[in-house]
Amino acid sequence: MLEQSRSQGFFQTYGCLSRRRMLQGVAGLAAVGLPPSAVPVPEPPKQKTVYISFLLHGNMCYDRYTKQEIREKFPSIYATGLRALKAYPEVTAHIDFPGLTLLSLKRYAPWFLEELKPLVDRRQVVMAGCQYAASHALASDEESDLVASRVSMELMRRELQSDCATFFPQEIVFHPQMPHIMNQIGVRRLIVMPDGWDRPRRVQGIDGSAVDVFPLDLRSIRLGQLEAYYDSHADGSFIMAGGDFEQLGDIAAYVAEIARLAQKGKIIRWTTVERYTQEVGIHVTCAAPHPFGQAREDREPSPSFSRWTARPMDMNWHGHAVKALDALRAAGFAHAAAALHRIGPVDVPLKQAWTTPPDNPWNAYFEEVGEFPGPKPRLAPGGEPTVLSRAWHHALIGLNQTPAAGFLGRRARCTGRPCWTPPAPIRTRCWRASHNRWRRASASLRRAVRAMCSR
Repeated sequence: MLEQSRSQGFFQTYGCLSRRRMLQGVAGLAAVGLPPSAVPVPEPPKQKTVYISFLLHGNMCYDRYTKQEIREKFPSIYATGLRALKAYPEVTAHIDFPGLTLLSLKRYAPWFLEELKPLVDRRQVVMAGCQYAASHALASDEESDLVASRVSMELMRRELQSDCATFFPQEIVFHPQMPHIMNQIGVRRLIVMPDGWDRPRRVQGIDGSAVDVFPLDLRSIRLGQLEAYYDSHADGSFIMAGGDFEQLGDIAAYVAEIARLAQKGKIIRWTTVERYTQEVGIHVTCAAPHPFGQAREDREPSPSFSRWTARPMDMNWHGHAVKALDALRAAGFAHAAAALHRIGPVDVPLKQAWTTPPDNPWNAYFEEVGEFPGPKPRLAPGGEPTVLSRAWHHALIGLNQTPAAGFLGRRARCTGRPCWTPPAPIRTRCWRASHNRWRRASASLRRAVRAMCSR
């Protein structure tokens, strides 16, 4: 009791003085003032911002029209979109061309490339590669996909953007080997359609290779849905809009809608894959997802990862493509083995070849090897066109399965052609003739390879 009473007395005497002194000190500080650096200033709330850009797929390796009509009309259609971009410097786009399309533009519409280059130089447009002839995953294997992608990237860097490091695969396919393939050709950024992503991620392939994957959404990132895109996505989201270059919509309407939303405090900002990586960064890393494409399909049993899987003939052509690519690979091994053991040449320069290319009447209407001899040296180890490099060039063009109905240029890619379709009896005869010719050619090539390997 005694100690308790002493404690109460001490508190009443000195505790009250302490509170009084504390209040006097606070009053003194208020009168004198604190230095500005010591006054905590609340940060204003950060303005939510989401990002957008166009992906424009320029593909003239097309089966809907003849090459004459494509080369006459497509560059002018592309130029309309290009001039709209030029009128709005804030609008950004990523334009991809297959290598064959780039060569066609260089030969038949060089004026278009001259108009494009200033937009690339100021980084309003970022160029992206695509497989050499927009080949589908349906008929490709890893090696042919790698070669087709490498040749396209070399052409793109030579003609339009020397530091090009972005890629857009035909039919927007993805499989777990793609990070490895992209690493082999110097690509750091890949544009595809992963389901449900709201921003880019760093994706690791099955061998540990990594590539930055940027999401594209052809269905929901549209002009009339921009406000819904803003409302339903978090700060820093970046999803691309767009599609085929020739179907680019009204850019002025996009600009007006984004300005209207900005007045409401909803900020949608144009960016590019390069700019976003520098300013926002990629903070999520994940393992490569299962194969997918632009179609919502049963992905596991589908070997194509694309929408071109409904035709029964697709699997027939796929089988022939596998055999032809296998023969090309075996011939390459035989050539390397023959050189190693000095048992004579297997591959020879094209000028020494005695073989005659088969006559193909469809070459008058569709792309064929003889039109663009330039890539053949790029496919030959020594830089000089050879029989084998010509075969590879022929295969890369033929692997365009648009829409998964042609095979190695030996059959007209006319399935679904609305404006120019030969009569059914002619198509049937040509299909049978080309089918039998390629079956014999594939068998003879395999026999020749076996003979070379047995020497």
